This record gives sequence, C-alpha cells and structure tokens, in this order.
Amino acid sequence: MCLGKLSADIPLVGSKIETEIRNVTAKIRITQGWKNNRANDIEIKYLYSLPKGAYTCSFYADVEGKIIRGKLMEKNAAEEEYDDAVASGHGAFLVKQNSSYFEMWIGSLQAGKEVLVVLEYVIQLSFIENTISFVLPPKAKDLILLNESESEKSRFRDKFEDNQSSYSFKVEMHSRILSIDSQTHNIFVNKSSESEDGKLQCFTLNAEQAEAFCLEDLKIRFRLEEPFEPTYNIERNEKGDLSAFISFHPDFTENQETFSEFIFLVDCSGSMYGDSIESVKRSLHFFLRSLPETCYFNIIDFGTNYRSLFRSSQKYDDKTLQLAVKNVERKNADMGGTNLLEPLKYVLENKVAKNGYSRQIFLLTDGAVENSMECLKIAMYKANDTRIFTFGVGPTADKNLIYSLAEITHGQSEFIVEESKCESSIMKQLLRAMRPAITDIKLVLEGEGSSKCKQSPYYHPNIFDGGQAIFYLRLEGKDIQEEKPKLNAKLSGKIGNHTFEQTVLLDFGKAKTYTKEEELISCLYGASIIKDLENGTSYLHNPQGGLKRNATEKMVKEEIISASLENGVLSSLTAFVGVEEREEAKVGTTELVNVNNRHIDGQIAEIREIMERNIERILYRNERLDSLLDKTNDLAASARQFRKSAATLSGYNIPNPFSSALDYISSWFKQSDEPFHQPTSHITEERLVDKLIKTQHAKGDFGRESLLLVGVDEETIKKALPNQIQVTDEVLAICISVLICAYLELKCKEDSVLWTLIVNKSRMWIKSEMKRLNLSESQFDGISAIVHK
Repeated sequence: MCLGKLSADIPLVGSKIETEIRNVTAKIRITQGWKNNRANDIEIKYLYSLPKGAYTCSFYADVEGKIIRGKLMEKNAAEEEYDDAVASGHGAFLVKQNSSYFEMWIGSLQAGKEVLVVLEYVIQLSFIENTISFVLPPKAKDLILLNESESEKSRFRDKFEDNQSSYSFKVEMHSRILSIDSQTHNIFVNKSSESEDGKLQCFTLNAEQAEAFCLEDLKIRFRLEEPFEPTYNIERNEKGDLSAFISFHPDFTENQETFSEFIFLVDCSGSMYGDSIESVKRSLHFFLRSLPETCYFNIIDFGTNYRSLFRSSQKYDDKTLQLAVKNVERKNADMGGTNLLEPLKYVLENKVAKNGYSRQIFLLTDGAVENSMECLKIAMYKANDTRIFTFGVGPTADKNLIYSLAEITHGQSEFIVEESKCESSIMKQLLRAMRPAITDIKLVLEGEGSSKCKQSPYYHPNIFDGGQAIFYLRLEGKDIQEEKPKLNAKLSGKIGNHTFEQTVLLDFGKAKTYTKEEELISCLYGASIIKDLENGTSYLHNPQGGLKRNATEKMVKEEIISASLENGVLSSLTAFVGVEEREEAKVGTTELVNVNNRHIDGQIAEIREIMERNIERILYRNERLDSLLDKTNDLAASARQFRKSAATLSGYNIPNPFSSALDYISSWFKQSDEPFHQPTSHITEERLVDKLIKTQHAKGDFGRESLLLVGVDEETIKKALPNQIQVTDEVLAICISVLICAYLELKCKEDSVLWTLIVNKSRMWIKSEMKRLNLSESQFDGISAIVHK
C-alpha cells in the first residue's frame, strides 16, 4: 500500500511502471529509487505487492551510475553471498518472492547515496467475460529500515508525487482493440501511438490519478473485435531456441447445455443452529429446482462426521429430486464440530459422475475448519476437473480457507454476513456454475519437431464459458531441422457426450528474436513448469494427487530450481543477488541482520490475524448463545490456538491488546454447570416464491397445485386459449408453466436472482413441448395475459 508519509531523510527520488502486453501475456517493469540523507549507512527491506500468478524475472540496481545486475541462484547460496558481502563492508542486493509479493533487501546504502532499483515480472492475463483483464497491484507494500534498534525502527511507505511517477503501456493484440476501460478507477487513456489496424496501441495514464492507484488494485479491461479467435506468439532467443504460447477462447454461443455434477457440502455443526441452517434449507430448495435434467447431484452434510444423501451422485429426475427435498426438510444443525477434510476427500477421491462432465462443489460453512491446509492440498490436486464455490456464513467463518479453496480450484468465494442473503448469494454463484464447459482437455501437436516439442502445463483445467486455455511450448534449436518449421496445434475435449476440437497453425518462421532482457514467453514457460511442480500437478505427480512411484520430494525441488535457473524466473527456492564491490569497504559500519529473524514481522502479523479472527468468532458466538458449553471441536481447537498464539506473542515481548478478551474467553471454558439455550430462529414465514418453486418438477414444468397459490383455476386457463386448441393434460401442463413463469417475472421481480434459473429451465421445457405437439408460442399469449389482469 502507499499509505503514510515518506521519511524526509530518505525521500523517494523516482518511480515508474512500464507494462508490455502481448495478447494474454505481459511483462511489467518497476523502477523506484531512494536517497539516504542520513549520516549513517542503512539496510533496507522492501516488500512489493504482486498479483497472483506473477513471477519476478529480472533485477538490477543503479547506485549513482554504477550498475549491479542480479544473478539468479539457489536461495540459500544467494542469502549467504548477500550476508558475506554486507559483513565485509560491501553493498549488496537480495530479491526473493512468495505468492503475493517480492521481498528486496538493500544492504547497505551508504550515507548520502541514491539507489535506483529496477525489477521486472511476467504474468499471464485473465480472459473474463470475453475481455482480457490486466491487474496492477498497489504500488508499494512496506519499506523497513533494519540497522536501527528495535525501539528506533522506522516504518514508512511510498507516496507518489506528480512529478515522480508515471504509468506507460504498450499493448499488442491479435485483433483490433475496441475499447480500454477500468472496473476500479476512472482512467483517462492518453494514446501516444496506434497502428492502422488497431492491434497495437501505446498509451499512458494521467499522473494525477497515481495517488488513487496506490490504494487498491488497478484493473484494466481490453475489449477486442474478435475475442474468440485462437492466437499465438513465438519468440526466438539468442541461442536459437523457440518458445511459444497458444491461447484458445472457445465460443459457447451455440452450445449452452450444462453437463455437470453438482455437490452441496453443508456445514451442519451445532453453531449453524437457528437462522443459519434455516436459510441454508431455503437455499437448497432453490438450488435443487434450478438444476438441469442433464446433471448428476448429491448433498453431503458434515460436522464431526459426515453423511451423504446418496452413496454417489445420482441422475437428476423426479424421483431423486423428491428424495433430496425430504432430506432438506429433515436437515438440522446437529453434527457437533466442523471437520471438512473427510467429506472433501470422500468427494474428490471419487471420479466425476460421468465422462465429459465437470464437477461443481458448493461449500457452505460458518466456523473455523480443522485441517485446513490438508483441505487445500487435496483440492489443488483436483483443480483440473473440479471447481469449488465457497460461502462463509457470518463473521466467524475461516476467511483464508473460504477464499483459498475457491481460488485454487477456479471457483468463486462469498461471505454472507446476513443469513437473509444466503439464497441470493448461492443462486448467483449457481448461475456461474451452470455455464457449459469443455472437459478432458488435450493439446496434440503435429509437424516437424512436434515429438521433441515440450509443452506446459502438464494437466489443463476445464474451460468454462467465457474462459480460456493457454499452453506454452519449447523447441530447442538443435531439434529444428527446417528453416521455417510449422506445427499444427489441435485442442480437443468433451462437452458432455460431444467432442470439441479447435486448431491453430503455428508458423515458427514468423518468430522474432529477443535478447535475454526482452524475453517474455520463455519466462512464462518456466513459470508454468514451476507452478505445476509446486501445486503437485506436474509430470512427477499422479492425476489423483501425490507423487508417482519413482518420484521423490527431492526430485521436485531439484526440478523447481532447474526450471527457475534455466528460464530466468524466481521460485520459492531461488533468489536474485547482486554485490556492489567497494574499494574502501568499512567492516562493521552497518548492523548485521540475522537471516533467521527476517520473517519475524510477517509471523507476528499472521499471529495477530489469527487472534483477531478467532476472538471475533467467539464474541460473535456469545451474542447468539447463552453459553459455549457444547464445546464443539471447532471451538476447542480455537481455544488451543489462542493459548498457543498468546504464548508465541509473549516470546516477542509485544503488547497484547486482546489479553482481557482472552481472560474472559478462558473463563467461559471453565464453566460447567450453566444450562445451554439454543437461539430462536427468526425465519418462520414461507414466502410465496418459496411455495411456488416447490411445485416444479425435475423436467421444468410446474404442478397443478401452483394454480391455487396464484389464485387461478383451470376454467380461467381454458377460456384464455384459442378455440381450435384441444385442452389435454399435456396442453394444460404447458399452460400452467407459462402462467407461473409470467407470474414470477411480473410479481416477484425483487427475487429474480432466486428464480431466474428455475424460469429458464421451465421455458426450455415449454419450448420443447410446444415443438413436440406442433404448437406455437403465440397461441399461449392469453395465458400470460391472465397475470396482468
């Protein structure tokens, strides 16, 4: 973040961000500098926020005209070289990276000197709702001086000045760029140049907007004339090796059928008692009626143990729908603690219900889940064929788990503070989950050199409507025989029982030669390999998770380091290091920093976050319950975690602002004789829209009992039909469904997010029946008119 004021004696002397975008790949160069106006040498730790999926690929420093280029090394060796240089009185720079930021160390910056640092990272852009999306995080996270005593340590953050910052973009797309806008900021694009075909544009953003960019992510969208056209880029390095990326953006306009397995994982622990479980039950009714006939489904309740409606997911029809409805009506918050791991393993360790189908899991919980890291690990292994949509109910939900489970499986997460909004939140995500998908993704290469062409990722996740598939290729120069080789790349997959194919011809003769500093695709190829290895989805891993028979964790680490060094991108096991050799090295002028203590600040912040979340959780429970004597597993685990966190914090001699709350909570757990009172549910009245949707059958038609709910009899319906139509049971069923759809659309507009899928399903059934009986929509206009009277 860029909050706070810059220290007067260490001013920011410059800031510049340059972005190069090639279709759905990008390289971002960040240039920033500071001056040490103090009388002593200083050592600086600097954190910079990175968007997810970014990999640092280059670093150098300019100390008043002297260039120090970072060399990429195994991390332990890089840290040793950095420490040795600082201890010997020389200048040194160290750059490491984790998933959300890179960490830079400058040691030591001499008194009166200026330093300019330049870092670059590469990233694959998202294809969302048929637009290409670019995200730039807030400019700086933290700047920490390290050579002062703990009591004198100053912490400050950058502040943009109009004359010190700039944002420039060079964008080259495969299709004409129709528009450039932002979902997060009011931006004004100053175009400096544009190609005649509109595919290449260079522009800057106004300097006066820079302060706003500091506060939150800057998100920019590019709308293209031909968004669904498959595309590729090829670059040749100085050794003659070829690197390419191919992107596919399938058009699902003509195929909107949904072939999915839907599984609802419901937290039925004791803490869900009252409004929470009642709201979930109402949501499940809407969820069940919205499912398409083509799907398979199941409902699994979990607490200390778990129970499943069906042994395995079943075909959706009237019989299974009625069994599910009865199950929902009997559902209670009576299952003790919150153990998600076992039911999640039960679901994910089984194959998807049918070949060509994708699996969509809806997880709803309100508590702190045990074994959260194991849950994330097993979900990561199955991210290729399973999406998880997560819902945290109330402020006590495990925010990290809710967010992370959805993120790593390409799903969506939501936090529901008010139980009354539970239904709309779930139905909004079901609308996303109902989109068609391509499964069993494969890329087949044909042509000269195809057998020796390496590709990444090893496994590719399903492609959903509005999404993309990206592959990276590497063909070494020694394997290229023809002067201008060509490869045919065919993407294949399944949409239900149907086969999907899309082909693009790669002309390697069009490859441009780039220097090491200019390479982009080569870096992303390496990043893709590293991501597979770190996520457990590489060629060393089984599709169902875990290492293959002859593979070891040591081999995985060696492969990560190799991919990092060969392709010039940082990993969790490597680092950039650069040393500024000084003729007059002053040993001991800068206080040394113990490497093992470098992450203390991060550890303390993490502990504080855990404590804040859990204290909020228990205080919230106290408002809802007269006592906590049920001592469910999740609350007991939280108590243990509080004690451990408090003990850890005391070791750092940090003031604990929560001590009184901890004492108060501890006293609750010592009580044993107070009676336990369950809270009263405030959800009692069943709305008309709830009653109407319960009359719908699996195929989409509404039952005759729905007429009583809207106050219309069969005679009124018969009179509204043209005389030439014979009113059979089949025709009457169509009339009833037309009437209820019209009623929901006119009388229940405020609940449209709840019934949209239900009405869509019904209209599809109506259309199919009309076609079968050789009837037209206009013959039923009088039925819809009944609602308007």
